[in-house]
Amino acid sequence: MIETTSVKTQMGQIEFLLPSFNAIPEALRTLPYAFWVADPVIKDGEQRLKPNGRPSFNKAPRGLRGFLISKKLPSEWATFSQVREAFDPQVHTGVGVLLSAKDGIVGIDLDDVADLKKQYPDLEPMLRKAIGSGIYCEKSPSSKGLRLFVSAKLPGRGQHVGGIELYSDVAFLTVTGQTLGDNGGIIEGQWFVDELLHLISRPGGNRRPICTKKIGEESVPSEAGMVLELSEWAAKYVCQLWEGRWDKPRNSIAEKEYLSQSEADMALVGRLAREAAERGCSEAALAATIFDTFTLSGLYREEKRIQIKRYAIPKAIESLEQCTPAKIPKEIAEVNERFALIEGVGIYDRQHGHYVKVEQFRLLYANKLINLGTPEKPRWIDLGSVWLRAEHRAQYVGLEMGPGDEERTKSGALNTYQGFSVEPQNTDIGPFLALTKWLVPDERDRHYLLSWLAYKVQHPAVRYSSAVVMWSVVQGVGKNLLFEAWASLFHKKHWKVVGQEVFSDQFTEWQHLKLVVIADEVSSTSSRMVADRLKGWVTANENQINSKGSPKFSEPNLTSYVFLSNHADAVFMNEHDRRFWVVEGPRERAPEQLTRGFGEWLENDGLGGLLSYLLDFDASSFNPRAPAPMTFSKQEMIEDNKSDLERWLSGILHSGDLSATLGRDLVTVEEMTARYLQNTGNKTSTKAMNGALSRSKVRRLSKQALCKTGLRPRVYALGNHDIYEGMTGTQLGEVLDNSPFKKGPYI
Repeated sequence: MIETTSVKTQMGQIEFLLPSFNAIPEALRTLPYAFWVADPVIKDGEQRLKPNGRPSFNKAPRGLRGFLISKKLPSEWATFSQVREAFDPQVHTGVGVLLSAKDGIVGIDLDDVADLKKQYPDLEPMLRKAIGSGIYCEKSPSSKGLRLFVSAKLPGRGQHVGGIELYSDVAFLTVTGQTLGDNGGIIEGQWFVDELLHLISRPGGNRRPICTKKIGEESVPSEAGMVLELSEWAAKYVCQLWEGRWDKPRNSIAEKEYLSQSEADMALVGRLAREAAERGCSEAALAATIFDTFTLSGLYREEKRIQIKRYAIPKAIESLEQCTPAKIPKEIAEVNERFALIEGVGIYDRQHGHYVKVEQFRLLYANKLINLGTPEKPRWIDLGSVWLRAEHRAQYVGLEMGPGDEERTKSGALNTYQGFSVEPQNTDIGPFLALTKWLVPDERDRHYLLSWLAYKVQHPAVRYSSAVVMWSVVQGVGKNLLFEAWASLFHKKHWKVVGQEVFSDQFTEWQHLKLVVIADEVSSTSSRMVADRLKGWVTANENQINSKGSPKFSEPNLTSYVFLSNHADAVFMNEHDRRFWVVEGPRERAPEQLTRGFGEWLENDGLGGLLSYLLDFDASSFNPRAPAPMTFSKQEMIEDNKSDLERWLSGILHSGDLSATLGRDLVTVEEMTARYLQNTGNKTSTKAMNGALSRSKVRRLSKQALCKTGLRPRVYALGNHDIYEGMTGTQLGEVLDNSPFKKGPYI
């Protein structure tokens, strides 16, 4: 039975499908989640309608506390399990996911499919083919549309034409789990994305007409590629204007407030004009390109079409012509060499890689005075204050790691990538391969490790979902030599060796700009908080940089982690872990000849040869977003991390002994606690048993059992979960009441 909720509007009650969490595929469960509440859009006291006559709703993402959250701050979002546990149909309308380009998932939103099929006759056979091939497809909350999710790439953050929308980055899409067809998960679907893009690009589709006239009578088409570039840029860096939120509260200090929509229109047109000119848009096509881009924004209104074309755009172009570049004063240029203003954050010290307070910046240049007056009437101002107000100060929209890009990236950010520390050379790498073979004698494991190392060198700015854990019983096996040699291929700003102290330190400046971090002498099992923090570093979308005395800020997490230890239980993990690839090193110290030869190799340009080797290494089969493969060493570390209670529970679950004893798979935590005492002679608390069951992925049922005694115990299913989940509380109670096991209470 499909459950729904209803929302009252001026058009009457509107039904929405409630999410079916069990049917949502695993790949979507790993994404950030949020709630949404259907909020009817009211304008001038009247319900706003969509083109099909249905009421229009806002579906903004909300966090666990019910407040609106930003698509740009994944840290504010929740996990799948959190929203599943907290979802309340009396409070929430539904749930949704935050798509990020790094996850490689494209979300497709088809609004009012019946109408779309009439507009696009080829759409219906395309959908049949997609659903038949196993592409994940579900009903939209209104049940009138469809959501499809595929593994694919999309040009830009999104494509939106009429009722066909495709998104891949910084996008919130609702998810219902009300599936169509035989959905096995998120599968490769680039062909479907390409066919949809081709479909909506055909003439006669529901596109806004392209402006082909310049301001005047000359017919000059816009530059289509430039329109796409400007749209992507505006959606990312002037999102308040691009989304049409001129009268809404600001999301960041970098955004402005506008007194009217006309003022906001002019602001966006001006920003688009400057960006188009900087990107090399031809003068003849400039006006049409600006207009076509503006029509794709949330500010565009058809009734303002003439005003935008005849007034706003000519004025913006005229302003561009008046702003001819001037020579940057020598003093300002010198400050620009070291400092830059990062919009919305503060003054960034390029030399040392951190932010500085304005007072510190002014103090640095307090003894360097500039005369802003005349020789007769001098007016001396310190250089710091002059730079802060200077037209030609270095200013960027953010920091971005952009290998191969210019200092100012295409998005207008400061490129912080410093490259490699050495040049590739055709030198011997025998000592490196010999040490690698000594540390990892298994050929398959060694190939994975080399692929892991090489892919990072070939793609420095890629985000890994896996980390390497290498441990050894004794010290001096050579693991530090290997990984520090690899890390030092990168510029010194991009790698760091840290110790156990960083796990409890509140400051995280050591993560800033880091592509590689080697954590030495690791032991995370003594504290669950430390273990969780360590796991978060590996999989986080962003690093939260907290530097003493500097503003806090976030940046994309591009760090690949290596954890080295001399402890068999170095990193806490269970059998469901997807983050860590574990290998045990040799049980004896490395031969002196091996380590001495490796050191001599490093001193004789060995790193240049290593860089050349890893750049040429065939790592095409390596997937940086894939779960870490299971190894024998990892299985042993998982077992070493288990408590006595977890080992007992693991044996029970795998043998099925408890189910055979009870005559059922349904158990209470009290029964499990009593059985543990009976089997081992050791006592444990129900709280500890609950935790062990949860970590063992034994699922607690969503409802309580109603027993003859009147008690309502929480129950778990050791097997046949879906069968028990479908029972009523009374039926669950009957299963417990009829149990032959009476020595311990369920009770």
